Amino acid sequence: MTTKQHLVRMIVSEMTISLMRDKNITIQQALKTIYHSKIFQAIDDERTGLYTQSPLLAYSYLKREIN
Repeated sequence: MTTKQHLVRMIVSEMTISLMRDKNITIQQALKTIYHSKIFQAIDDERTGLYTQSPLLAYSYLKREIN
């Protein structure tokens, strides 16, 4: 696993926990929401550098996208 892959997984993990807590949804629903979001595409895109930022920042972007 590359460093980028590890960081992306860590961000997704933290975002999943936060989304489950905030929206009272299952892990499956949270992961589906995240993996189908534009924010995940940006996190996974090395050119944006978003994968190097905090999970809290990424989650704040996700909340704006889904609300």
